[in-house]
This record gives sequence, structure tokens and C-alpha cells, in this order.
Amino acid sequence: FSNTSRGPVLRSARIRERQSFAPLSKDAGAALTLVEQTLTLREEVGALECPTKPTNRTSIIFNYPRFSWQQKSCDVMAIMERVPMMDPKLYSELFSELVNEMRNCNHDALKSIIDKFIRCFPRGESPTEIERVQHALILDALAYVGTCPAIELIGEITTEKVEENEVSCLSSTRKRELAVSLSAVPLRFCSPCVTLSTALKIAEEFPGNMTFKLVVGAVIRSVTEHPGYLCPEEIEKAFSFLEMQWRTALGEVEGGILNVTQAVHALKALGNSKLPRSLPMIITALNTTTGCETNDTSPEIEIRLSAVDALGEIGDKFPSKVREIVRRIFLTSCETPEVRIAAYLAYIGTIESPFPPDPLELKHVVMSLQADPNMNIKSFVYTHLIALQKSDNPTKKPRREMISYIITSTNIRYWCSYCDLGYFSSKAQKHRSE
Repeated sequence: FSNTSRGPVLRSARIRERQSFAPLSKDAGAALTLVEQTLTLREEVGALECPTKPTNRTSIIFNYPRFSWQQKSCDVMAIMERVPMMDPKLYSELFSELVNEMRNCNHDALKSIIDKFIRCFPRGESPTEIERVQHALILDALAYVGTCPAIELIGEITTEKVEENEVSCLSSTRKRELAVSLSAVPLRFCSPCVTLSTALKIAEEFPGNMTFKLVVGAVIRSVTEHPGYLCPEEIEKAFSFLEMQWRTALGEVEGGILNVTQAVHALKALGNSKLPRSLPMIITALNTTTGCETNDTSPEIEIRLSAVDALGEIGDKFPSKVREIVRRIFLTSCETPEVRIAAYLAYIGTIESPFPPDPLELKHVVMSLQADPNMNIKSFVYTHLIALQKSDNPTKKPRREMISYIITSTNIRYWCSYCDLGYFSSKAQKHRSE
């Protein structure tokens, strides 16, 4: 048996069998038959590119009816032409149909649709109300399609240059929304290499935008959490980009000075990536800043707070190391309260790691607050533990079981409290991409 593969895809396989038939004789006089079978990959057809059921099956080969991409483009155009005649209350039904049809389009078909309904207007002109609705529907659908042609097109229209005498067809908010959608693309719809390359392309075009950096980190995490879809070259390029952003923020490139805003962006993106290689840079951020003897508005506080948040993101990768760092920060009474609370939450987050803290250690950390002079810290921690004990959220079961060993009753006066509420936000995205 022999085979050839390219990445996770088997390109060809060859098997040889030696069959011996000797009912009345020994092997020397047996009838021998050599059977050879070869299987070769001729073409790849994504599941979303087959809109109908197979017409027939021969062995393991499925035959699908052929269709033209021009026809699929016309089908999408026909849906959009129904917009002026529809009741706005029925747009949701049309939207689902639009997404399904766009998933069956290749790059050229999608490009023709985008060129028709999303265009730049000369200065002084503005689209009609129907054009605004069609514009919004197409862009919203494009963010939900999730196929490789759609992902590539998002990268193209987001980074497209606009002529001086024209007004951009995409606002900065809409560009952020399209970029954020990359962090939620199901890997079964599109190659993760395409998604990560597109996210990196957008971030490199707008290096000063925090959202695009966070998206790069979020896509790296999505890819690395699925080992069967690893793209080592793309991951290396994306991480090198985030690393360069961090070095530039620290002033290590071309003799620059510390850029607090850029440092915060880089730390959040590194935390989003959840890569083990991020830990040394996060620790550097904590070692080069101090939380004591600084006021609440100090730029160093922003960097420390972002670094602690990043530690919380990668806490399940290095639970023991992260616990040691955040516990030291939490128990430092002169540290800024916001940073101490973030360190406490990062410490609690390691409970869900494969190596949770020892219950006695956690109890010691909490009970050490009895002598802490900051009432706000004590109030927050105690009310947070009580809320966890009372929560019926199944995702918090490991935390409930762990803190059941801790005595949370106390006679202190609550100056602040923790409250866990669920809410919907149109800006909320997985892995804190927004």
C-alpha cells in the first residue's frame, strides 16, 4: 500500500494484493493473481458548491448536475430585485434565501453581485433608500456566507482604495463588522489558511486599527484549536505581525519610544491568539511596568491591565505559571484595584484548566483578604464567590465545585459588588474580537 498527500488531503492511493488459490496443492503449484487498485483525486468540490442532490452514484464517485456560475449570479440578482416590492417585515426571510444562494457562488459570481449593489458614489451624490437597503442586505449576507470566495472578497473590498472624487461605499464601522465576521467563520465552510491570510491582509493595510489586530489573534486561536486544519506558514506570518506590533509599541524598532495605545492593542491581540509563544511578551509587559506608586490614570496601568487580561486568556495553557503570576499581583496591596480584580478573575479562570489550583491554596488566597485595607477588593471578591455558588450556569460548574470549600460568610460591609447578567450586544463577538 502506498499513498501521496498534500497537507490533510489524500491526493492518491495505490494498493496491490497477491491472491493465492491452492485448494489441492502447495504454494509452489498455486494459482496466483495480482490485483492492483489505484484511487486518484481528480477535483475538489466543496459541499456548499453542490446545491442539489447527486443524480447517481457509481462506486464511490458522485455525479452532480452541472450549473453555471452566471446562473447562480442571476439567481441572487433576482432575489435582490424583489426588495423594492417587499414588506420590510419580510426581509428576514429574504436574507436567509440570499445567504444560501450566495454560498453557491464562486468568486467571479460574487464579485459581479458586489459590483452591482455596492459601489462608490461621486461626491455630492447619495444612494436612494432602496439602494441603502440592498447595500445593507448584501453586506450582511456576505459576512454570513463564510465560503472561501466570500472571505477573499471581504479582504478585497475592505482594503480597496477609493478615488479622490468618490465617497467610499464602506464606512469604517462596516469594515470592522466584515473583519470581525472572519473570527466566526466555521472551518468546514472555508480553508482556515484563506481566512487567516485575509485577516492578516486587512490588519496590515490598517496597522493602527485595534479591531483588525484582535481579529488576527482570534482567527489564530480558531485555527490552532483544530489540529486537523493547521496552517503553519500562515500562523507564523500572523504571529510575526503581532510580535512586530508589540516590539514597535515598546520602542524596540528604529529607536522609538513607548506607545501605550499600540502596546495595549498588541497585548490584547496576543491574548486572543492564545499561543504559548505569547507568554514571554506578556510577562515582559508586567516586568517593565509597575502598579505601585502610580495614579489611576497612569499609562502603565492600561498596559498592566491588558497584560493581566491576556494572561487570563492563555491561563489554560500554562495554569501553574499564570496562577503564580496573577496570585502575586492580586495579593500586592499597593497594586491598582482594577489590575488586582483582573488578576483575581484570571486566577479563578484557571479552575477550568486541566490542572486546577489546590482548594486549600484558593482558600488561603481568599482568606488573606481579611487583612487587606481595600474594602472594594474584598467586597468584589466575596460577592463574586457568592454569585458563583448560586449560579445555575452549567459552564460554571467547575468553579462552583471548587469554591464550595471556601467559607464566604463575612460581616464586612459591601462597598461594591459583582453581578453576572446576560445581555445581547450587536458588537459582541467570540474571543473578544470587538
